[in-house]
Amino acid sequence: NTRIRIKELIRLYNRLLKQSAWPWAVSPVYLFAVMHTMLEIRIEDGYVSYNLRYNQEREIARNILRLDSTAPGQLVSEEQISDLESAMGIEYLDSQKELFRAMGSHNVILLCGKPGTGKTTIIQGAIHLFHALYPDRKVSLCAPTARAAQVLKDATGHPASTIHVLANITPGSGLNDYGEKLGCGLLVVDEMSMVD
Repeated sequence: NTRIRIKELIRLYNRLLKQSAWPWAVSPVYLFAVMHTMLEIRIEDGYVSYNLRYNQEREIARNILRLDSTAPGQLVSEEQISDLESAMGIEYLDSQKELFRAMGSHNVILLCGKPGTGKTTIIQGAIHLFHALYPDRKVSLCAPTARAAQVLKDATGHPASTIHVLANITPGSGLNDYGEKLGCGLLVVDEMSMVD
């Protein structure tokens, strides 16, 4: 989380004050008065956040919307999902089928879930469905670390690399060509929670 509700911050602050040797040292009112003068802190709509993180998240959201606004591919039919289930030997839950339907109308899909909720199974199905819809288009899989990329490769049976290798980022190079295309029709980035 990159922001916190003001009420939650005050609750946590008061809890810490009770554990402090000087619980009367700084009141929450004084704390917020000081925070309002700090340029790196943003207080807005009942939340407190760092300006840097707030601006980074806005830029990420802007780019996700930009990527998703381009023309989507072909719509995925129920028959195609049924064919996928037959090919994979799996009966997907309705909630899992939503991802496959979304593949036809969105260019960006964020798949979140705790371990064991079927994310890898859905990714395997998405790759299979994408190959069925677009047999000539490339699929690229990547993860933040070599170990995570190996796990992704083992789970899907498809080659996977680190994000840095896929994006051709070397130490000291940075992102010189921000708009460079990766040349793939389907990009799967696993373990995004590890990315800073």
